[in-house]
Amino acid sequence: MIRGLWTLLSAFVVILLVPVAMTPDVHAGDSRPWVVVSLSGGAETRVLGAAWKPVQRGDFVTIGHEVRTKRASELVLVRGQDSMTIEENSQMELQPAPTDGFTRVLQKLGRVLFKVQKRRKGGFEVRSDGLVATVKGTSFTMSVEEGGGTVEVTDGRVDVGQPGSPKRVEVKAGQRAAVSADGTKVSPIPGFPTGGLPLWAVILAILSCSVGLFFFVKFALLPVLNKSDSNERELARRPVR
Repeated sequence: MIRGLWTLLSAFVVILLVPVAMTPDVHAGDSRPWVVVSLSGGAETRVLGAAWKPVQRGDFVTIGHEVRTKRASELVLVRGQDSMTIEENSQMELQPAPTDGFTRVLQKLGRVLFKVQKRRKGGFEVRSDGLVATVKGTSFTMSVEEGGGTVEVTDGRVDVGQPGSPKRVEVKAGQRAAVSADGTKVSPIPGFPTGGLPLWAVILAILSCSVGLFFFVKFALLPVLNKSDSNERELARRPVR
């Protein structure tokens, strides 16, 4: 009798758990929270459908939350080595991602600077109504405007395209991609250094050359000149026959 009741109870538990196991995980992807590490001005957050609440430094932002900044404000979110700097009058949402280790951001308005570390698996995707940017490790800024947007890459590479289209354009460091109904156009970022050594490398090279020249003159050239001058004085003191 007891064994029969135990069997019925086990079957009942299995029936209850099967639908739960088969239910899609709405928090798939990288579910680690983002932390508000810097805030100037005002910003708000909410779970979709709920009321907006003020954001404070140290707050956590997770999948399913929206964030928006007010005028003359800036908010920095950090998760591990990744960061998002949300500029004024901007709005974004952390969305569920299709696979583990994947991050998906829906940028609804404004301008956001993303710094994403390289990863072995998963990915990082930023979407808007007219633009999709997919990266695995880079620094780029995405601006959303009515009917499209722009992506400016300062480090690494970003694949940019339109939602619903498999076609992607690779945007490299120093390039800007403008996406509209007419397609994706890539152009150089004005003022971005396109070649040569960085300034710190040039300064270091100049200092190295200066130090090398100093030691060459002091320990190689001057002894030779002094010895030559000494020989001339010795010859001048000898009597002429």
